[in-house]
Amino acid sequence: MNAPANTANLLEPRPLYGIGTVARLTGLKPDTLRVWERRYGLGASYKSASGRRLFTQSDLEHLQLITALVEDGVRIGEIASSDRKTLELLVSNRGSRMAKAIPASKSRVVFIGPELCQW
Repeated sequence: MNAPANTANLLEPRPLYGIGTVARLTGLKPDTLRVWERRYGLGASYKSASGRRLFTQSDLEHLQLITALVEDGVRIGEIASSDRKTLELLVSNRGSRMAKAIPASKSRVVFIGPELCQW
């Protein structure tokens, strides 16, 4: 049985956090997040109709990795365009003191009628 056509929207990551929440969870100031978005393209995956930044869990984890590296002395300009795998490798190469900065991968499950989708 095929999944309904509108299921694609259900499988996309949902915006979960506003900029204030992301600032608290990363230890960054909201202004820093805005500057990084403008200068390096880092930031929220979505914006609401009113222009409010909406960060996904993936956005948050990416920023946490970057923040950990910046706090360890890496220049933001050197890592801003790096993907998550590269950032995780950089963090893990810096030793066990930074291992906690690597977000645990989480399995996500959505039930759609009788079908089960994982991503």
